[in-house]
Amino acid sequence: GETILKKAAELGCDLVVKGAYTQSRLRQMIFGGTTRYILGHAQVPVLMAHCQFSLVLQKVMELATAVNRYIDVTSPFTLAKDPSQRPRLGTILYTCAEAVRIVLNYLSPFMPEKTATGLAQLGLTIGSESLSQRVRWGVLEPGTKVAKGEPLFPRKQ
Repeated sequence: GETILKKAAELGCDLVVKGAYTQSRLRQMIFGGTTRYILGHAQVPVLMAHCQFSLVLQKVMELATAVNRYIDVTSPFTLAKDPSQRPRLGTILYTCAEAVRIVLNYLSPFMPEKTATGLAQLGLTIGSESLSQRVRWGVLEPGTKVAKGEPLFPRKQ
């Protein structure tokens, strides 16, 4: 485990993908498990995988669905009609834009063109930072103008 993390640090990795291969129970009890060590000491996100990238995408889509629910619950289009609700509306719209920015960054390994297009609408680029840096909360400047564009993922008719 320590060797894997040292190599990841040397290479500047922003994600460690660890297969689900396990050692024998006796060996794990005596020496500890590689997986447990990596999960406990990694400085970057760790993906436990059997190359099942659909699970990663499922988690990203769950976040996108949560943003949609947040819009339904907070009703920003209704709030926009009431000038006294402007501060609350600003908070809601910022939260949505920031969450979309994070979703787009998580999608970048799978859909780089869509990610670039979506981030451009927020006035951003993918950048060279690690994934863990790009998905931290609060990167988007409050008051950022969002460019109107075609839907990234149009609904099927």
